[in-house]
Amino acid sequence: MEDYKYKLSIIIPMYNAEKYIENCLDSILNSDLPKGEYEVLIINDGSEDKGPEIAMRYANKHDNFTYLTQENQGQSVARNYGIKECKGEYVWFVDSDDVVCSDLQFIYNFLKKEDNIDIIKTKILTFEEGQAAKYTQLDGTYTLQSGRELLLNNFHPSSVCNMIVKKSILIENNLYFIPGITSQDTELSHRIYTFAKKIYTFNYITYLYLHNSNSTTQSKEVNKIIKRDLSNITISKSFRSFSSSIKNKDPELSEYFLKQSSNVILGILLNMIRKRKERKGTSINMTILNCMKEQNVYPIKLHFTSIKKKFFVRFINNESFLRMLI
Repeated sequence: MEDYKYKLSIIIPMYNAEKYIENCLDSILNSDLPKGEYEVLIINDGSEDKGPEIAMRYANKHDNFTYLTQENQGQSVARNYGIKECKGEYVWFVDSDDVVCSDLQFIYNFLKKEDNIDIIKTKILTFEEGQAAKYTQLDGTYTLQSGRELLLNNFHPSSVCNMIVKKSILIENNLYFIPGITSQDTELSHRIYTFAKKIYTFNYITYLYLHNSNSTTQSKEVNKIIKRDLSNITISKSFRSFSSSIKNKDPELSEYFLKQSSNVILGILLNMIRKRKERKGTSINMTILNCMKEQNVYPIKLHFTSIKKKFFVRFINNESFLRMLI
């Protein structure tokens, strides 16, 4: 059993974040987390601004802050680096342009008091750039369920930033972020939930998310749209592979992941049809379709239980018909 130095490790990947990183780090320092019981790992992902200077200044001043650096390989790789290097029993992923709430001791005390917690899940509040990150704290009530229960009840986890996760779950089950994709949180959080037997879901805000209209998931730029859809293809294939890996152990959950894999591919195609007018004159839809064919996810051979979806897939699997729709 690993001998943990801290109860909590806060992992912050950083790329060209000089505008935000001080606010992020100050929010942690100004919170009511017990100073000797958490660490902060800042992983510089090849920044080309003054962010590293700022981060190193904090690391030199505070014993529980560590500055690490790597060549630019993306947020996923930086987070994975943090998982391997951190010394806390629990892991919390925080993004460099966001901030945490000041009143965290309530959640931290629960983490210290209760046994065998796998995940504490809390609320995220969004704020716009230029606004003060204000919030009214919630009542702190919670529910307790297993990850399996939540997934089979059609809960779809997304962000990892509102999850405090037991590190051993990640290490023992080889759970890491897929490099180079968008929506990396959605992909990994689904797999994490599979192994979590005790998830405490709190009606409590811990995280303040800065909405960025220029992010990959929000952007309408051609290359970013294509990257997003290629990432979703990767996620679909990952879910399908994971479904196969747990089929003998848990057929019902395996079926869930197979269904999610199918829905991701169908979602890409439906979005191509819905967005055909605004994408007219661009190469977006045809590039995505050709990539889907290269990745062997089109024509769709995946599993659908819905009669409506089966009927629709029968038509869009006719490539000539699909090309007319997109």
